[in-house]
Amino acid sequence: MLGTIVGAGSTRPPTKQTPYVELSVHGQVVDNAIQTLPEKYDCVIIDNYVIMPNHAHMIIIIDNHGRVDPAPTLSSVVGYLKYQTMKEIKIRGIWQRGFHDHIIRNAKSHNLINRYIRDNPKLWKFDCHYTEQRNLAWITHNPPSA
Repeated sequence: MLGTIVGAGSTRPPTKQTPYVELSVHGQVVDNAIQTLPEKYDCVIIDNYVIMPNHAHMIIIIDNHGRVDPAPTLSSVVGYLKYQTMKEIKIRGIWQRGFHDHIIRNAKSHNLINRYIRDNPKLWKFDCHYTEQRNLAWITHNPPSA
């Protein structure tokens, strides 16, 4: 639905390069929505993200230092993202209810989570929801260079 995996570990075509995705129209909608979150919320920074066929991982920074108005909550930012993409893609139930959050408290944790996000697509074939028929794709905002 979001694109096609190309590169190592995929069947289209098998190569030695790091897997990346060729975005479908739906994938472009999601990618654009994530990249434009900072325009909607001036205190939001998208530090890193990856979108998998059945879930997404993002590091969202909400910088409320020096703000007069209250900063948005993580729930409102994620809710807005889900609503906007569902509205444009026109597929109900594309996202699960709620989300799982984790507070990053130090540089070591930040580095580990960044690595997890970077490597998550490489492990898609081992995900319990993966099948060849559901090899829908993943998106990363920094596709590897060829």
